[in-house]
Amino acid sequence: MQPSSLALTEGTLHSVLRQYDVGAPLSCDPVSQGLLNRGYRLTTTRGRFFLKHHLDGDPAAPAGPARIERQHRAAARLGALGLPVVPAVADPEGRTVAVVSGRCYALHPWVEGRHRYGSELSAAQCGELGALLGRVHTRLAEVLPQAGTPSEESADPAATYEVIGELLVHIRARLRRDSFDELAEHRLTERRELLRRYAGARPPVVPARFHGWVHGDFHPLNLLYGAARTGAQAAGGAPSARGKEGASPAACGRATGAGAYAGMYAGTLPAGAGAGAGAGAGAGAEAGVGVGAGVGVRRGAGRDEAEPVAILDWDRLGVRPRAEEAVRGAAIFFVRPDGTLDLRKVRAYARAYRRWAGASRQELAAAVHRVWWERLNDFWMLRWRYQLRDVRADPQFPAAAALVVWWSACYEAVRSAFCD
Repeated sequence: MQPSSLALTEGTLHSVLRQYDVGAPLSCDPVSQGLLNRGYRLTTTRGRFFLKHHLDGDPAAPAGPARIERQHRAAARLGALGLPVVPAVADPEGRTVAVVSGRCYALHPWVEGRHRYGSELSAAQCGELGALLGRVHTRLAEVLPQAGTPSEESADPAATYEVIGELLVHIRARLRRDSFDELAEHRLTERRELLRRYAGARPPVVPARFHGWVHGDFHPLNLLYGAARTGAQAAGGAPSARGKEGASPAACGRATGAGAYAGMYAGTLPAGAGAGAGAGAGAGAEAGVGVGAGVGVRRGAGRDEAEPVAILDWDRLGVRPRAEEAVRGAAIFFVRPDGTLDLRKVRAYARAYRRWAGASRQELAAAVHRVWWERLNDFWMLRWRYQLRDVRADPQFPAAAALVVWWSACYEAVRSAFCD
């Protein structure tokens, strides 16, 4: 499955714009191509806009456009409460989704900005990032009705073993293997051993009290900052790869032994879990984790340019364990190219998130454990490449795969950064 080849034709563009009172089109250029959506920078006689093609919207099902409009309404309510959210443009009848030729489109105002990874943020800005996500979760609970709590079992390692076997068959059957194939085979065999080592660590079902409304896809390419330099850049570039809490994988592995799974998960792992698991974790790693789906923006006049100006792509808005979104986001914002996390920045981010979201240490500990287990059992990037023949996620794999190994070795240090 390759990216959709459906192009935005001139006829489609005119049909979409007829629904809105935004003037005639002057130019329309692609700005990004994410995994779920396609985006365009649109200039009309009345201004600049971001036109979003929802690739996962199915107009044939009544819930398709209606679901997108519910997401738009929720985002607009957050914007009215002061969060950096850009409401979708509504037509004269109040609709925010245009359905043309069986495809769903939405229009948003445009403002310049850029995406920032954790390496570009100061410790204070990392705290502001955590506070922002905490405010999002708190405000979502205020503006959306209480919903039923989904009960999701954690990944079954037996099923994961089968996936590993299937992927290895695909890799070993390739006539012309490249360096990515070699790395993938190494990581799959390595992961199979880790699963055997941690077989007793499968997390339980998340308590209902830990669930709430979440953005669903909080990562650097779904957050837009103003264009000014960050504090880290102004101070002379990205921070060193080794900070106070930035130990190398090998060093962290030596320091983390049988007592790793402390707190509510104490005693769930075999003795010696994590010892030595991190050595060499970042071999061949590449930068680049997370994929975005365009640049929807907010009018940010008067705002500090170092601040977020828009949280993008609310397509996965839903009820899930809240703190898991915080942990997943941190694992993308603060991962280094070698697959380690900047724990100093994680700590600043997590403390601010807990304060603003009202989340307990127990809730964060449960989230850390479940996201670690999720990562340990997850091979979606390799399934896309080898089973769906879609290579768009390939650049993310080296660092993401190395992170699982390092996290297993440094479990206690990671848990402490989120919970203490």
